[in-house]
Amino acid sequence: MVSKRDRDAESGLQVLSILSLIWAVGFFYWSRGGTVLGMDLGAWANGCCNLVNILLIIIFISAWLFTRKENRVKKFLDGHFKAASSVSADEIALKFSLKRANAVRALIAWSRTSEVKGHYDETTGVFEKESEDTQIIEKGPLTI
Repeated sequence: MVSKRDRDAESGLQVLSILSLIWAVGFFYWSRGGTVLGMDLGAWANGCCNLVNILLIIIFISAWLFTRKENRVKKFLDGHFKAASSVSADEIALKFSLKRANAVRALIAWSRTSEVKGHYDETTGVFEKESEDTQIIEKGPLTI
């Protein structure tokens, strides 16, 4: 399950993306004659403001899309380990159109934050979940 913090981050970036897009379109509309609401701006200042607006749009939208994809990978991994005992980084890369290095990074980051205990084999690129017996032994024997 994707944490509330991750969902909130995705929602916040989505809102910032939409607001920056509305702001840029509004600024472009109000400054189309070289003036902003009657204040005369030079051509350089007007172009610079429009460039900054475009850069902000690109930054916010790319951050939002990256966070959304990361949350989709986390959600997939949470659901996948309810039925299976292992997952390959290549499988994640293929399913979500990621580079293998990004899939490995996402898999390792997920394994550190999730409750699923396991081992990642760097040579094969497979993360294997520990069996339930191994997890019980690691917690120690029960005392009465």
